[in-house]
Amino acid sequence: MIALESSPLQLKGTNLRKLSLNFFQPKKIPEKLPENYEILLDFDVLSSQEDRSNFLVSLNLSINKGRKKKLGYVIDIELECFFEISDSNQLDKQNIHNLKTISAVSISISKIRDILSNTTQFYQLGSYH
Repeated sequence: MIALESSPLQLKGTNLRKLSLNFFQPKKIPEKLPENYEILLDFDVLSSQEDRSNFLVSLNLSINKGRKKKLGYVIDIELECFFEISDSNQLDKQNIHNLKTISAVSISISKIRDILSNTTQFYQLGSYH
């Protein structure tokens, strides 16, 4: 039997700060849906010098918001994810850095994808993946 070890990184909560979802239909409708949309992703990892174990990942995601919008969803979403690293005193700086900048950001992006998939499932084009 394989023993599973729990991760020191724990998602403690999320705060959906903004969700704007619209449908853009150009005057001339293309024969098929576009395959590629302009996507802008911006994130910050915010923590204090005093508390290495608690931090916040702030994500801003915009899809199809450029000057040349394509047929489909126009999305703007802002999400904050609150994390805690248990036993941070036992981890070296590189491990903590990786948990914050790679793992926590990946988890936050997955949360946004889940929100978008669930929210868009009832719209014209179905779930956005």
